[in-house]
Amino acid sequence: MSHQVENLVAAINKKFGTTKHPAAYRGSEMPPLVCHHSGSLSLDFALGKGGLPVNRVVEIVGKEGGGKTTLSLLAAKEWIEAFPDRSVIYFDLEHKLTPEWAEKLMGADALSKMILVEPDSIEQMTDIYREFVPTGEVSMVIVDSIGGAPTARVMDPDRSAEKANMAGNSQGVSAFARFAANLSAKYDCLTLGINQMRDNLTPMSFAINTPGGHAWKHHCVARIQLSAGKEKYHDDVNGEKIQVGYEIVARVFKNQISSPYRTAHWNFFNKESEKYGPVGIDTGEECLRLATLVGVIDKRGGWLYHEAFPDGGKVNGDKKFRALLDEDRELRELIIEEVKQALASDPTSVAQVVPTLELNDEEALAQGLLNAEDA
Repeated sequence: MSHQVENLVAAINKKFGTTKHPAAYRGSEMPPLVCHHSGSLSLDFALGKGGLPVNRVVEIVGKEGGGKTTLSLLAAKEWIEAFPDRSVIYFDLEHKLTPEWAEKLMGADALSKMILVEPDSIEQMTDIYREFVPTGEVSMVIVDSIGGAPTARVMDPDRSAEKANMAGNSQGVSAFARFAANLSAKYDCLTLGINQMRDNLTPMSFAINTPGGHAWKHHCVARIQLSAGKEKYHDDVNGEKIQVGYEIVARVFKNQISSPYRTAHWNFFNKESEKYGPVGIDTGEECLRLATLVGVIDKRGGWLYHEAFPDGGKVNGDKKFRALLDEDRELRELIIEEVKQALASDPTSVAQVVPTLELNDEEALAQGLLNAEDA
């Protein structure tokens, strides 16, 4: 690089850059992409980088009851713990979040550190976003939701609501997406957008259609589809047998941080019960399943073996293993770290690659692209 160009780079950085984020630098100085735990170990490895990126735009999409808001809140809890000096902003555009549900998932302490904003429109949200994120004090922004975002044009008293709404959502979301992609990268803020799936009315097509316009899809580096799996879990609660949880299946159908089309699954419980434990993702099941799969834990019959276990390095039964992880956080972190190291070179051993998501489950099974347990 010539002396003249070096001086020009320095001048550009002084004018347009920040201390932490220069506006221009050598390609060899490009910072590595950092990812953090999403709330699900299985999803971490389906994403291929061990979690969600800390400075990109990511979309979670799915039908009702697929666990989109739940996963976002669990990720928010992880961000609050990982970046205690920075804030998490939750834009509730649908005005549906309840304090009871949020506290069950996040806990009172983490919830008190999350800032809830209820904007009137996507345009107002964009303005508020532009105030918060450039401060550098925000680690995560959750937008709930992209498809449910109203537009300010509908609220104009001088215009017909019907006429004003034509493409209003797409225009508002597209404008927001352009700011989000820029500011997320520049100020190390994950922007997590929740979105809905539109009904597909095209015969024999299984494409994933979502609102928000093409600009939103373009600026997302990862798009994750969540859906309810086949497994359902029941337990006696107050003398009545009810469903307390279900399986969630995730498909990463766009991924610009690693390989796309990986799948993952986990168990989620929306009702606390004696048999299955508290509300949330069953991280104990995930940890045991993945640790056994990669050989971190040796499972022989009902016994589980690891040198860090008490009583001679063994535990009898899955239930005792989960209880042990709940009691001993250091042991839990050790097991998870060993699982991460074992999986780093081959995430597909956990998250199967499905070459195309244009097929429904029956067609994918027939072609051998999807395991029966993931269908």
